[in-house]
This record gives sequence, structure tokens and C-alpha cells, in this order.
Amino acid sequence: MYGFVWNLVFYIWQLIERVRHHSVLSAAAQTSPVAITDLLASLAVGFFLHRVRVPFVVLAAMCCFLTGQILLATAPASQTYWAQTFVSLLIMPWGMDLSFPCGTIILSNGISREHQGIAASFINTVVNY
Repeated sequence: MYGFVWNLVFYIWQLIERVRHHSVLSAAAQTSPVAITDLLASLAVGFFLHRVRVPFVVLAAMCCFLTGQILLATAPASQTYWAQTFVSLLIMPWGMDLSFPCGTIILSNGISREHQGIAASFINTVVNY
């Protein structure tokens, strides 16, 4: 999952800098809305997990990934930033922030209680690795 994130970061910068010929500062400014959306998504994930079943949250995360990728894949090189690139950068952090806690919950629910802490730390280690 997070290999996907690194590929996204690499290719979004390639799109902005090499295909659309923007400067590094312009590319940084264009990707800055991710920080705000990521903060909102990480704060909202507790609300969603408390009120919605985990499989539905995973489904929502995968829909966010898919929608964001479709928007980026179909964005023409000459198109304005605001049309598809900006929208995809607002959607995809939701997929990232919703999927990680769900993975931890699903794995920890699938094993015995005394091993749940180890399983959660294993997921965290693998994702960060």
C-alpha cells in the first residue's frame, strides 16, 4: 500500500515538473494541499472507525485511491492544475489515512488477544519499512 504512495509522490512530481514544465517551488506549492487534507483525514478516521464498520471504511479508502488515480491518469498535460490534479490531491490522502488504521484493526481482530500488540507493531514496522 505505501509503495503505492511513494510511486504516487514520484509520478505526481514528474507530471508537474517534467511534463507540465513547472519549477520546483511551483510543484511544492501545488502539492501543499495534501498536508491540509491529510490532517483533516487523520482527524476524521477515528470518527469513521467508531461509527462505521471497518470493511466499509476500507472500501471507502480503496475508492479514494481509485478515484484519485483515475483523475491523475486521465489528466492531459496541457490541462490546468485545478481541473483534475488538485482534486486528486484532495482525494488520495483520505485513502492513505483510512486504510492504515483499518489494516491494523483487521489484523489485530484476527489473532488472539495476547498477540495483538505484536501484530499492530508488525504492521507499523512493515508499512514504515
